[in-house]
Amino acid sequence: MLFRSTPEETHFVIASEALKKGMNVFVEKPLALQKKHAAHLIELAKKYNLTLFTDYIFLFDPVARAIKKTLFDGELGELLAIRSTRLRAGVTKSNVSIYDDAAIHDIYLARHFFDRKIKRVTALPRPTADFLPNFGTAFFEISGGGKYIAEYSWQHHQDERKMMIFGSLGYLSWEKHKGEDVLWSFFSGKKPTKRIFRKDKGSPLEKTVQFFLEQTNSKNKKSAQELLNHQHYLQDVAMLESLRG
Repeated sequence: MLFRSTPEETHFVIASEALKKGMNVFVEKPLALQKKHAAHLIELAKKYNLTLFTDYIFLFDPVARAIKKTLFDGELGELLAIRSTRLRAGVTKSNVSIYDDAAIHDIYLARHFFDRKIKRVTALPRPTADFLPNFGTAFFEISGGGKYIAEYSWQHHQDERKMMIFGSLGYLSWEKHKGEDVLWSFFSGKKPTKRIFRKDKGSPLEKTVQFFLEQTNSKNKKSAQELLNHQHYLQDVAMLESLRG
């Protein structure tokens, strides 16, 4: 069994060697930086009947799950748009762009919340061979209608994370405040409501690791679920490639 939290550009080489040695592999997001590399890792896992898992930690986050339930119950009406902000202070990475590091979260959350495929992605500014931006905006167009906009920076004056989910009947606002996750709900004609989520029952990362360990010990891999869906992994890496132009 191998847990890997290494620079993004090393994921493919290290994970492929581990799979060839018969190890179940937990890879920090993203699985790989190129679709062909992701496909090769998936083939190796299939060939050797091993668990290959990527840490999509926000799928284990209680706030994300509360948002998903609100959407599923129809309380927001039609989901129209999502705006995500991920700003960091003092992060330095020289071999990848900020999209390779941060956008994967918004790629899988866009699919998770809209429950539809991403039709098209664009990024501003665009990465080039000579320019790997440490700030930018990604635009996701959802099949069947819907927009998802994500803003990133590694050079902000402080860490900041926020998400706003707009529906036809109201909107939700997910914010970090004094180390706590806060989910506000706003509906026409009603007073705003506030829920505070204290992660005192295990962090999303701890829950992610626990899920991985359960899968490695299970004879019936839950490959049809979003949490361990290799087809989604492949699509998500392809989206990263599209963001690079």
